[in-house]
Amino acid sequence: MVVTPLDRLGRDTRDVLDLIYECEQKAVFVTFLDLHVSTRGEMGHVALTVLGMAAQMERRFFKKR
Repeated sequence: MVVTPLDRLGRDTRDVLDLIYECEQKAVFVTFLDLHVSTRGEMGHVALTVLGMAAQMERRFFKKR
């Protein structure tokens, strides 16, 4: 599955990781075009977790302003 921006896949880190897990249970890999990251390898999972957390923090920070 190809996703352009990470924030289109889920509202927070948990949503994104849950959806990626569901995809992998069906033998589907997820590739993010804007980040050049894929779930085909373990480093992709690490990068997505970190980037998902950063995006979630950014949303919360700007929401409070």
